[in-house]
Amino acid sequence: MNPLDLFYLQLEEPHSDCLLSLRKHILDYGPDFTEAWKFNMPSFLYHGNRFCYLRMDQKLKMYYVGFNDGKWIDHPALMFEDRSRIKIFLIDPNAALPLKQSIQLSKHQ
Repeated sequence: MNPLDLFYLQLEEPHSDCLLSLRKHILDYGPDFTEAWKFNMPSFLYHGNRFCYLRMDQKLKMYYVGFNDGKWIDHPALMFEDRSRIKIFLIDPNAALPLKQSIQLSKHQ
């Protein structure tokens, strides 16, 4: 079994349903969106380049989506914490995923 499938199979509820739904949502955007196991975590690729990944925050014991170039994304639900480039979105497994919220990319030079 590949590491991606194993990752999702080993999750306990309610994380399992939540992250599997998120996985499906991202991959349903189209054929340019794929997934890979990179740096020991599930990563999502756009045109072969990693744009986000799933990870457990060890302090909060919550999963989050980390956006590689999050500094260019303007959204109130995203936070930097101690990162300079990556913004994260904490996932509450007991709440509905806010899949219809839009994000806006910042203009950069």
